[in-house]
Amino acid sequence: MRVALFLLCIFSGVAGQSDSLFLRADEFDENPTALTEILESLRREPVPVNQATREQLLRIPYLTASDADTLLRYRAMHGPVRRLRTVKKIWGRDLYKLIRPYITLRPVRRRDFRFFQRTYYNPDNQKRLDALYPGNAWYNYTRMEYRYDARFSGGAIWQKDPGEIAYNDHQNYYLSYSAPAFIILAGSYYPKLGHGLLFGGPYATRRGFEPAASLQRGAALRIKPDLTSAEGQGMTGLAITIHPFSPFHIHLIYARNGRDASLANGIPYLIRADGYHRSTREIMVKNVVREDVYAAAFGYTFAGRFRLTAAAADMRYTPGIKSDKTVLGEEKKRQRYYDFNGNEIQLFSLAGAWQPITGWDISGEAALNRAYGHALSGTIFYRKKQWQSGLHVWTLDKNFQSPYARVFENNNLFPRGIRGYYLTFAVRPRPNWRLSAYRLFQQNVWRGYNDLLPPSASEQALQVILGSQGIN
Repeated sequence: MRVALFLLCIFSGVAGQSDSLFLRADEFDENPTALTEILESLRREPVPVNQATREQLLRIPYLTASDADTLLRYRAMHGPVRRLRTVKKIWGRDLYKLIRPYITLRPVRRRDFRFFQRTYYNPDNQKRLDALYPGNAWYNYTRMEYRYDARFSGGAIWQKDPGEIAYNDHQNYYLSYSAPAFIILAGSYYPKLGHGLLFGGPYATRRGFEPAASLQRGAALRIKPDLTSAEGQGMTGLAITIHPFSPFHIHLIYARNGRDASLANGIPYLIRADGYHRSTREIMVKNVVREDVYAAAFGYTFAGRFRLTAAAADMRYTPGIKSDKTVLGEEKKRQRYYDFNGNEIQLFSLAGAWQPITGWDISGEAALNRAYGHALSGTIFYRKKQWQSGLHVWTLDKNFQSPYARVFENNNLFPRGIRGYYLTFAVRPRPNWRLSAYRLFQQNVWRGYNDLLPPSASEQALQVILGSQGIN
């Protein structure tokens, strides 16, 4: 078991900066991840809290369905929010601190066009790349978004990694129309449901010193435009959300995706999501497998405190994936025993979130695939003015198969045969002091056909912040 224990004592004015590092990850990551790009976009274009619909509020990371409903009830009873400190009272200081960069009281501007360009060239890499790949050392990322009004919007991105030939090697685009009773999104998008056992976003939940960020979960199915450089993570097709009356939601999804795959004698045996198309071999496996996704979900909120969402999905692959010993050979097959094999996956999921009393959040998701492999995930979270704490647990059967699942600290395709827990707390004994800690444990349950693995990852961490400025 690996144990990492560290103590951070930050004094004076620096204390107010430490918790913002996670939210400013773009300053430390030259190639932006999907999470970074989402946060960047929301910082440039914050969500208007007085005009936003429930679905628009749920675009904000860390915000649960119950949090969105609390704000909507306030607006219905008291009218528009006039000061941001009112939002702090509605959502609490800790959640407000996390989402403050992504909200605004300003109304939505009409006919807004935004353009973002990132290009860099590393001449030191050019000679090495010339020896390996046909493309040059340029990196390119172009992003455009246009909003006609609060109902109609669209966008597109083009991205190229060093070594690739085409400047639009990866491209995403979308058009969205929002009406009072329905939302239509065409193009590139990704769905996210509950704990992510059926549909996870393009990134898995991460550990950190903010319990609210790591533990808060909802049960609603969220469908978001995919304007990120995370290749192989989203879908391309049509998604429709219908809400005929307030507590009831219907979601319909169809997508046709080209998936990269590793080949053995021309037969695909493994879906890939690295997104690199630099060498001749990588270019040959681009989009060699067609994935068709059909999905439907139904969500209902009971008495404003309990939300339940049931979902079903059918995923079909052409040609089928053959991860068997006739293709791979006996030895390689044993190494890859738990990779997906076949041409269809049928998945079912039930996600729920409950607020029994103020300060408590309980959520969970159970998923099942056609081969009767199952996965379970659950969270219990408690917060009050000076204290936050919670526990997140997960277990995935060795036969569970879900290509879009995301498990804690795990972005691998088709995650399976793992279990773990994450325990965390944060306490503010005095206004200028903060103590927070977590323990993360994960275990890969299956190694070969029947062999168990010992614990594979364990980590504990403690953070203490003392300072005259404290935490804003």
